[in-house]
Amino acid sequence: MNKKFIATITIGSFLLSSISPVFVSPVLAVSTKVTVIAVKDAWIDQHEPAKNHGNENDLKVRSKDNNDNRRTLVAFDLPSLPSGAVIESAKLKMFLEDAPSQSRTYEVYRIVTDWVEGNGGSDNNPLNEVRWNNQPSIASSPTANTMTGSTDKVTLEWLEWDVTSDVAAFYAGTFSNFGWMIKDANENSQQSREGKFRSREENEASKRPQLEIKYNIVKGSVSGTKFHDLNGNGVKDDGEPGLSGWIINLSGPVSTSTLTDQNGNYSFKELVNGNYTVCEELQTNWVQTFPTDTTSCQNGTKGYNITISNGNSISNLNFGNLQYGSITVVKVSDPNQGSFNFSLSGQTQGQTTIIGSGSHTFEKLLPGLYTLTEITPEGWNGTSTVSCSGDENPNNLTLEPGENITCTFNNTEYGVITGKKFHDLNANGIDDNEPGLSGWTIKLYQETVNTPLDSQ
Repeated sequence: MNKKFIATITIGSFLLSSISPVFVSPVLAVSTKVTVIAVKDAWIDQHEPAKNHGNENDLKVRSKDNNDNRRTLVAFDLPSLPSGAVIESAKLKMFLEDAPSQSRTYEVYRIVTDWVEGNGGSDNNPLNEVRWNNQPSIASSPTANTMTGSTDKVTLEWLEWDVTSDVAAFYAGTFSNFGWMIKDANENSQQSREGKFRSREENEASKRPQLEIKYNIVKGSVSGTKFHDLNGNGVKDDGEPGLSGWIINLSGPVSTSTLTDQNGNYSFKELVNGNYTVCEELQTNWVQTFPTDTTSCQNGTKGYNITISNGNSISNLNFGNLQYGSITVVKVSDPNQGSFNFSLSGQTQGQTTIIGSGSHTFEKLLPGLYTLTEITPEGWNGTSTVSCSGDENPNNLTLEPGENITCTFNNTEYGVITGKKFHDLNANGIDDNEPGLSGWTIKLYQETVNTPLDSQ
């Protein structure tokens, strides 16, 4: 939908200029017209080639034979325009106080060498003040021309020349800004045909020579998608969802941040021309899978270096992320003692030691297959009582993105029963350091169970 903007601005000594309503595309942030007053002007006389006319209220253009032509020079300081400004139009405007008796065509030429306005007279003070005999060089062809109309009376009207191409070239640095020369398209006419303009010395500021520049601020945009890379392949595959609520940072001529929407999309709009960097803020327990070979961001992630020029839009600045999982080991020992070692193998390797009953979590694990193994110390029963969440097998754990699997290992320390079989030589029922008897069978029975458990 088009939007309407009205702008009024004042810059330094520039004339206040009010803009009529304009309709612009949404990428155009504002349409503005700026008018500046001449910083130097003068007219030169072929009949008096050594005389300067840089301090007078009038500027003259004349066509007359016998080397009696007159020309006007005028120059302006260009206003500073915002980044991304695109020149729409530029008009040189001169207030015509007296029109020639016959309609004439006045041509405007771009001046290509510098010149000095001067204070009037023939004393060459200041040095090199402009005169007919030292007038600056001009372009080989006119930039524009306009008709004066004809009257023997004061017309009090503005004449305009379209100097858009020159002004755009001044800003681009293609040409140097030395102003313009105005002269009759057909000099040396038999009868004097002269027009007079108001100069910058005119008391009424509104009638001084003006340069009117109209420009638009063309702004660009960048956009992309943040997605959950479930398989970690660095590609947004079908079915992989967007990630909402993630912070995306933009730095450059405009520095700001935004959050991804419910579909993982983000955008930065109305960006002025310049170089930018786009980065994401990584969240806890996530790893970046895309991009991988682009700009390094200050937070250690990868991002994008892009250039906005003349309102271009750059899309598909995407970020892929995979959520880490975790595996927790819970150790229950009876009694609460012993040192138990656990090793984790798979997408990520890890080891830990738990003293007595306790727990340990292996964090920041990439999704995939894992094996969790306990190294049972001597004197303890093995891992016959192990349970994992989701009925997982510790020898074949399938860890999904963002999932935590908890495995509980129960261990009981073995008891020991010892004794001595001896030859009671004096039959007193006491081992008086009497010799042992080898090769005898000793049987152990569990309470309430008549079958021997073991014997040696």
